[in-house]
Amino acid sequence: MKLKIDTYKSGLLSGGVIIAVILYMGVWANYQQADEQREQLRQKGSKIDKLMTKQASTKDVERLRKYQEILDRESVVCKGYYKGKEGFSAKWFKGINIKPDGLPEPGDFKARYVDEKNQLIRKLKDNKITIGIKLEEGDQAKMEENQLGFEEPTADNLKNLQKKFWIHEMIINTMIESEILHCEKISFGVFASSPAGSGKGVQPPQLQKIPGDMGFIIPFEVMVNVHNKNAPIFIQNILNKSKNSFLILLRKIDISRVTEELANYPEIKIMEKAIPLSEKDTYKPPVSKTPPVKMVIQGEILDFDIK
Repeated sequence: MKLKIDTYKSGLLSGGVIIAVILYMGVWANYQQADEQREQLRQKGSKIDKLMTKQASTKDVERLRKYQEILDRESVVCKGYYKGKEGFSAKWFKGINIKPDGLPEPGDFKARYVDEKNQLIRKLKDNKITIGIKLEEGDQAKMEENQLGFEEPTADNLKNLQKKFWIHEMIINTMIESEILHCEKISFGVFASSPAGSGKGVQPPQLQKIPGDMGFIIPFEVMVNVHNKNAPIFIQNILNKSKNSFLILLRKIDISRVTEELANYPEIKIMEKAIPLSEKDTYKPPVSKTPPVKMVIQGEILDFDIK
């Protein structure tokens, strides 16, 4: 009897077997790979367990102990340096009487603060530095005080205003040295405060701490008009003036043309008349004035309060 083979069905069966073998080999390869990875994880886990239970040798302990001593000494030196900076911002006006609670009498402080503030404003004007805007009517003096960031002393803000005053003094003296033309604004961020006047109060939500719980960061902003050539001098003078008193970080510096001055300093000047032939060899064009620029400086002063 002759065996009859269905070629079509035989082909389908053969194809199915081949596909099954391929799938099996692929699955088996993936299984082997996964098994190898599990074994690697088991070995690494075993090594971690051994490291966690391993007893440190006497040599390791001594090495780490010496390293810790070095870190402790460096920490003391760093804190001592920062504490010296803290002393400047914590001082009061020279000669003012301080009570046992660490604060002056509010009336004494107010009288001295107003006098010192007026002297700083007078120094700006004596050096031909204008302030804010010129009012047609209203309290010009009050406007100038507000634009410069001065505040009214109260029994609750004495320490804050004293700290701000030292920064005011530094910035205003720097303006004079840098030949600033106009001061549009000086402003500050939030200060820490406490009843004892030590600056060790509860931190307001918006107040940022210095890392390591060593005090607080005081944001400030200064807006001025200055001749373009003096702009870098102003930045340099701020850094030089503050280095013996504060630690200061300049976060942002913007320089732009003064809109009101653009018409006075066009980029191209058209000559109004021709140069006479008799002056052709000796003629010198007039020297162009250096246009002023508006400068905005944003920075932070580190107000240290080291326990």
